[in-house]
Amino acid sequence: MYKRQDQNLGKGSIRTLIGQSAARYGVDPALVRAIAWQESGWWQGARSSAGALGVMQLMPDTAIWVGPALVGRRIDATNARDNIDGGTAYVAWLLRNTTSRDQAVASYYQGLGSVQRRGMYDDTRQYVRSVNSHYGRR
Repeated sequence: MYKRQDQNLGKGSIRTLIGQSAARYGVDPALVRAIAWQESGWWQGARSSAGALGVMQLMPDTAIWVGPALVGRRIDATNARDNIDGGTAYVAWLLRNTTSRDQAVASYYQGLGSVQRRGMYDDTRQYVRSVNSHYGRR
């Protein structure tokens, strides 16, 4: 269940958490802000029909992997700080394991293995365009 205070964090608090997390993982905060805006409009209470949670729309299985593997501890995707840390650590990992920022963004949406095997789907290309349009504006 969501913690009420996490669901209702203001945009300024989310921006601060994203900045802290981006600094921690060495990621451009403008990129993380753009992805988070595309994913949830910076709303921790967001939940997709597929089960993705929070600001960064982490899938539960992704959170289970990202926490120990990339953050160094278990994370709770229903907690805003953990959600943003997990999503940002995942973006950092994707940037290290792809050949371009666009490929990393596409992989955040579609999955790295799928992008590598199949290329970007049409909806993935649109997602990348949308993230790029938010870049530097949020």
